[in-house]
Amino acid sequence: MERGARESQEARIARLEAESEILRALFRYCQYMDSRSHKRWVALFASDGVLDVRYRSRNRSLNHRERGHKALEKWVIGYSSRRPAPQRHMLTSPVVEVRGNTATAASYFATLDEYDEGPRVVASGLYKDRFAQERGRWVIKERRVEVAL
Repeated sequence: MERGARESQEARIARLEAESEILRALFRYCQYMDSRSHKRWVALFASDGVLDVRYRSRNRSLNHRERGHKALEKWVIGYSSRRPAPQRHMLTSPVVEVRGNTATAASYFATLDEYDEGPRVVASGLYKDRFAQERGRWVIKERRVEVAL
């Protein structure tokens, strides 16, 4: 439904509350990844949630897909152990569209690693997300990470 005069005040409030909760999840994804709060990061996903990472450069292509909390936790622990600390995931320009009990989001990201000479962007790209409600809260059903750098 187009937003506007036909959307009731109650529906508008519900949509805005959903958008707010989803935005918090998007930002917490970055914060939990950077603070290595693995269990909290995994809890942002649906129980059968998917992380689909696609990395492309001129020289190589790397794709991987994880499904479910157990696989996601194993992946994020391995990822964190291979990355220097501190690392910062930066999220920008999120656009959230709520449609009933599902939603989509798209946002840009950049990942900075700290080096002796200062921070350096080591990855950037686009997050494409599908959200659903599970046990009364919005969770990531699928996150596709399109890494461009």
